[in-house]
Amino acid sequence: MSEKFDDVPEEFWGDPTRIWQVQISGENNFDDYSFMGCLNGFQSDPEWRSVFDPIKDETGMQAFLDRLQGHFDLCKSPMNKDGSQFLYMHPSRTDSKNLPEKAKLIALVKRHMQTMVKALDAAGQPENADKLRGIDISWADSEYYNSLEFDEQRALWDGKPLGFYLSEAWDFTWYLDGAPEIRGCLYEAVYSLANDFALTRYLMQSFMDHGLDVDAEYELKWKHKGVFYFDETACYVTVEQ
Repeated sequence: MSEKFDDVPEEFWGDPTRIWQVQISGENNFDDYSFMGCLNGFQSDPEWRSVFDPIKDETGMQAFLDRLQGHFDLCKSPMNKDGSQFLYMHPSRTDSKNLPEKAKLIALVKRHMQTMVKALDAAGQPENADKLRGIDISWADSEYYNSLEFDEQRALWDGKPLGFYLSEAWDFTWYLDGAPEIRGCLYEAVYSLANDFALTRYLMQSFMDHGLDVDAEYELKWKHKGVFYFDETACYVTVEQ
């Protein structure tokens, strides 16, 4: 490939298909950050997968493309006419009469909690894994959630946010040997869909080397608009309004 550039030629902007094509072909080698937003326009293109045909048989690509198509299908909504990365919403998430049962959301959080415990253990953080393993999980009204400034990673353990430890734990998962050479570009593109690491982990799990269950967090957040958050002693589950 040619020397790596920090930006994309001006004539390529507004043409994400062309940006991917020249990267995959080796005609150019853009900086990974150049791909932020370069999947957003593919939702309405029924032929978008063809862009990746030259690398579709590389390790993990078919599973990645299938998950991305499934996510596009989930996110098609009248609320997303302009393709905004912050307005991806399945219609069922906006219907107050169609909210999932409390027990189902709590079960999804328990599944995800088990995944986080395994990630912490595998990353050499058994003490933090034990703390998370012993946390109680219960339902909280959405009004209570909205009145707090907590988010799912703000609980302080030894003076640091829980998210600090979990971020270190996830680092060990990247990458599978033989994954596409452009996986860094894919990572930036997928993360910029909604600036959501849960979505990134779900869509890119075929490039991760861990065997962990990352589906539960995706189902909780994206299919049901569920949220969970911590104080120092407990985990609370609810539906974001």
